[in-house]
Formats: sequence, C-alpha cells, structure tokens
Amino acid sequence: KYLHLPYGDQCLFFHRDSYKESGGYKHVPFMEDYAIVNAQKKKRIKPLLLNGKVTTSGRRWKENGVIPTLLLNQLIIFSWHLGVKPQTLKG
Repeated sequence: KYLHLPYGDQCLFFHRDSYKESGGYKHVPFMEDYAIVNAQKKKRIKPLLLNGKVTTSGRRWKENGVIPTLLLNQLIIFSWHLGVKPQTLKG
C-alpha cells in the first residue's frame, strides 16, 4: 500500500484499458499478481487505492511469522527478477 505495489492479497481491480495496456495476467502458476502490477508500474499506470476492506487469509503470516514471511517474499521477488521460473518459485 505504502509503496504503491499492491499484490493479490490486496484485491486487485483494473480498468479494461489499463489491463490490456499492461498485457493482462500472465499464464503462470505463481506471481501473476506481481507480474501485472510490475508491468503496470513500467507503463507508469498508477494504482488507485480504495478505502474499502477485503478479507484474505493470514495463514502464512501466522504460521511462519512476520519477519520470515517478509524475507521469503523478498527472496521470491528477487529470484523472479533474476529469471527463476514461476514453477520453481512456487515449489
């Protein structure tokens, strides 16, 4: 939210034009939310932040802890940018 980098657990909605302009969702088994948000950022399409609420699962955060989950997420994103395949990252 604060970095303007929303991901799937924050409930993404797109205007049809910006969805098409960014290439839409990639057909990958993992990181499709990151891929489309990153594509929109590259095209300078800014997210619109709404004041609504959405309920998502906090299971990973509760089971693994905040710091380990944050570190794992950053490792996955870093690996994605290095070209590691989504199938491997999902493992």
